[in-house]
Amino acid sequence: MTTIEERVSRIEGIIPHLATKEDIAELRGEMHIETGGLRSDIAELRGEVRAIRWIMGVVGAGLAALNLALKFLG
Repeated sequence: MTTIEERVSRIEGIIPHLATKEDIAELRGEMHIETGGLRSDIAELRGEVRAIRWIMGVVGAGLAALNLALKFLG
């Protein structure tokens, strides 16, 4: 069985490693900055995906038109 002194000693050994309110506030600020960066990256990627889809649609329509033309001419 452990004594109260031993328990308190273990708790006192842990206390210096616990986060303070300032540590948590700093971490929240860093996370907010990173989240904003990720959101802008995602928005940029969405724009690129839309452009790729548009290009693929145009290429697909062109190939369909070419295939149709070859069927009528060939």
